[in-house]
Order: sequence, then structure tokens, then C-alpha cells
Amino acid sequence: MLSSLKLNSSLSFLLLLMSVFVLSACRNEEGERAFVAAVEVVENDVQSIQIMPGKQGAILEADATSQFSVIATLGDGSTEDVSDRVVWVSSDSGVFTVDETGLVSAGSVSGNAEVLVSWSYLNARLPVDVSTAQLTGLSFSNLPASLSECLAGTSLRVDGTYDDGRTSNVSELVTVWSSSDIAIAKINGSGVLDTLDAGNVTLEATYRGQVASQALVVSDSLTAITLAPDADFSLDIAASKSLTVNVTDSSETRNVSTIANYTDNPTGVLTIDSSGVVTAGSAVGSTVITASCGGLTTSPVTVTVTEPKTVSELIIRYENASTSPAGPFETSDSPIELRAFLRYSDASELDVTDSEFTDWSVRSTISGSAATISNDGADKGEVSFNQIGRTEIEAVYDDENNNVYKEDTIDVLVE
Repeated sequence: MLSSLKLNSSLSFLLLLMSVFVLSACRNEEGERAFVAAVEVVENDVQSIQIMPGKQGAILEADATSQFSVIATLGDGSTEDVSDRVVWVSSDSGVFTVDETGLVSAGSVSGNAEVLVSWSYLNARLPVDVSTAQLTGLSFSNLPASLSECLAGTSLRVDGTYDDGRTSNVSELVTVWSSSDIAIAKINGSGVLDTLDAGNVTLEATYRGQVASQALVVSDSLTAITLAPDADFSLDIAASKSLTVNVTDSSETRNVSTIANYTDNPTGVLTIDSSGVVTAGSAVGSTVITASCGGLTTSPVTVTVTEPKTVSELIIRYENASTSPAGPFETSDSPIELRAFLRYSDASELDVTDSEFTDWSVRSTISGSAATISNDGADKGEVSFNQIGRTEIEAVYDDENNNVYKEDTIDVLVE
């Protein structure tokens, strides 16, 4: 039976003030922690906290462990796991202990006690029994006779039967999960099942000498498989990109990127991890990649690893010409617009006239009267003048995040 304590906002605020008073009086570490906790509870508008037992429920097998958690209900009705913020206590450490994460460790004798948690002025408690009844059998409780191929992430449940007639979820206690053919279906150490190909397989779960065993038919049900991106692409040396693999059967299209099999030919150009992340190698080259699952293979995609392009220079232009001086202009031509471009090592260019990283200024007055240059918003690069003269204009591109610093100058001549 779960229980919780709810307090209205007025009482919360009053208790927060009391916490402040205690802190100011005590000035110790414990008082400071209490104050911080009270602030968290009030700021997050926490209405209640509730203890949630682990998979075994509130009756634990002797000498077993189970992970409990605490869920907070907020003022807007949403919930949040706050297991790492509460203080955990066992009412009787001879029956079971509980650590700071909520992991409950049952003792070796039968008994009952309570799990107690507190978070500032909020409290909750949950009765827990420890039983020495003997385990007499195991069985899968949620495993159907048949599943589709290429189905990822099915969490298996194993129930244990005890000599006192009780049945309990012991999935978190299973010590060995196994499949008779991991090319058809595989289970990880947490009991999560992935089906990979059509066929028949036997799944087993073992705990305390008992074995749950069940046959599973993995059906040949896929109609299509796709890889995204589905067009050839390039990657800079050492760069990464995620692939997405989807399969379609009669009922749905689903993402199987984490269980698909990836190939690259030739090898050595890049690597592809088990979740479909492609990472380019240290040298340029090309390779063809495919993904497969359930006997289907995607169309090939060519990946080319290239040298990363770098910024080679900043260029100021007037009407597509970078010749200095720009002009000559008459005073009636004012204002004129200069533009700044980053040129890359592959000869491509990027207009950065209005970029936040670009600053325009007058570097010097060479002769006559100085022109002015705007460095504000959409007017960046706009040069104004009302008298003759020659002015040196400077643009500086400074992107510290990407370690790029470039500058250029151009003269503006008014005659």
C-alpha cells in the first residue's frame, strides 16, 4: 500500500520560512541541506511524493535486492522521478536495508518493516515484507508464441512461483538470459529481447536453479527496408553521422537502427557502430554501405570521406569586385553597399556581411574627408559619404567558437 503526504502552498511557504530560521540558527551542513531541499520543493511546486516498489513488488525474497523509486507529483499534475533527492531509511535494518539510491536489500529471515523517505517537509512510507518461501518454478509471463522479425526492445517478464502459493515478478533477479540461436533472437543481461531473423528459437531465464523455457516463432513478415540518408553523401575526416534504418511489415513501419546489420565495402574508410553512427576515418576515400535485417537489404549508399574544408580568407567586395579602391564615386552615389565573404579551401564562399561575427569599421582616412561605415544589423557594410576623400574600410570576422579569425580591407574613393 502506497502512501503520501500532501501540503498546500501556504503551509509549504511557512515551513520554508522555518527552514530559513533553522539554518540561520544552526549554521551547519545538515541545516544547509535541509534549506536547499525546502527551496527545491517549493520552487518545483511539489504536492506529494510516493514510493514505488521494484519489479518484485512489496514482498521480497530473502537475500534478494530490489530497486525502489520515488515519484513526485507537481502542482500542474505532472510527475517526476526524484529518487536521487530524497532521504531513504529502513524502519528495521534487521529485516532489510536501503541505500541512498533506493536499492533495498532483504535480510535472510522473514519479517516486515517500512521503507521511509523524506524530502524536506514531504514524507512517504511503504510497508515491505521479506519472505523465506522457497522458489519452486519460473515462467515467462509476457512472451507470446510468435513475434515479427526485426523487432527491438521487448522487455521480458519472468514470474517466480513460491511454495507458499505466491507468484512474484523476479525479472530483476534472473542471473542468466539465453537464446538457442542468437542469429534469430538475442536477449541482453536486462532481459530485453531483439528478434533479428525468421526462424524458431528457445528462450530461457535462469534463477536459483530454476529455469523458465519457452519456444518462440519469429515470423517472416517484413515487406520493405530503407536506409536514411538514401542518397550518396560526404563526411569530413573524423566526422560522424547517424544512419536510420526502418522496416515495414503488415502492421507498421519501425526504426531498427540499433539491431540492423551494417556492411561497408571496402572496409577501413569508416566505422559503423551498433546503433548506426558512421564515423569517418583519418584518410580520404569512398566506400559503399548497406544495412540489412530479417533477410532484407537496403539499397547501397556511397559515402565519401573528404578533407575538412577550412576558411582560407575573408574578401570584401563591391558589386562582385574586390579591387581596391572601390569607385571612384560621386557624393550623390552615397550610400553604397560593401559585402564580406568567407572563402573556403574548396573554393566555396559564404556571405557573412551581416553575421554576428563580422565587425565593420573605418581603419584609416587616407585623404580628404572620411566616409562612415555601418556596423548595425541589416545595414552592416553600408558606406555613407558627403565629401570627397579616400577611406580605408576594414571587416573582421572573429568566430572564437570555431577558432576562425580573418580580416580584409578595401579603400572607398570619392571624387
